[in-house]
Amino acid sequence: MRLRFWVFALLLVTSTCQVTAAEVVGDDRQQAALSALMDGRPPAVDSVKSIALAPWPHAPADAGALWVVAALVQSPGSEGDVQLWTGVLRRDGENFRLLAKDHSEHIDSMPLLWNPGVMLDLIPYRISAQETAFGVRINGSYNSTAHSDAEERVSLYRFAGSSLTPVFTALTYSSSFDKDAIAACAQDKAGQGHEPSDAQQQACEREIVSEQRYVLIFSPQATKGYYDVIMRAAAGQPAAAKAARSRWNGQSYAPRRFDGDL
Repeated sequence: MRLRFWVFALLLVTSTCQVTAAEVVGDDRQQAALSALMDGRPPAVDSVKSIALAPWPHAPADAGALWVVAALVQSPGSEGDVQLWTGVLRRDGENFRLLAKDHSEHIDSMPLLWNPGVMLDLIPYRISAQETAFGVRINGSYNSTAHSDAEERVSLYRFAGSSLTPVFTALTYSSSFDKDAIAACAQDKAGQGHEPSDAQQQACEREIVSEQRYVLIFSPQATKGYYDVIMRAAAGQPAAAKAARSRWNGQSYAPRRFDGDL
């Protein structure tokens, strides 16, 4: 009998809630969650780049009703350092009580810093027979008349006892388009003084325009009781036959990060 794989296409987002920093001010519930996450000292509104809050439908059965919050917060006095704050909360009347948090994840790659957004990915990520993780997605993009870049990453979090730990982070999407580079390539193929043909233009687009999509697979094979994580290029991608595997090391998956290297 063939072994079954649990496949989670990380391009699909379910049970998510996303708001912009401007919406945080007018939303009492989100403001209360942010205050709990930041120990009662929420940052300045303009430093909160994006925030997401939602009930956690697949929380541990013995934990009761829980909520998850994630916020992208720019460090004071810095334009190039954004931290991902993530927390597990319990409703306390109109407020929230923080059960566990993490802010060890720093967002320091482009284009994520240009137009950052955060979403909660609350499908049941079964990392073991007993535990279900949740995901936090970060996306960003840069666009101009000549150039555009886009990127998305997902971090899986494990909530155990009173601790919240990021256990795996993966690139799920990236794209890049450079109009000037394509024009220069096409002109080089055509030769000085000649108009590039459609075929030459298309050939340069294939060479220069890039787009990668990746999916996360939980293998039935387990290491120390936790299912191995396998990253593959999405169907139709050049490296679709290749894969990268991460195994549980007792605290998280190793390698801990996947950056698209297959």
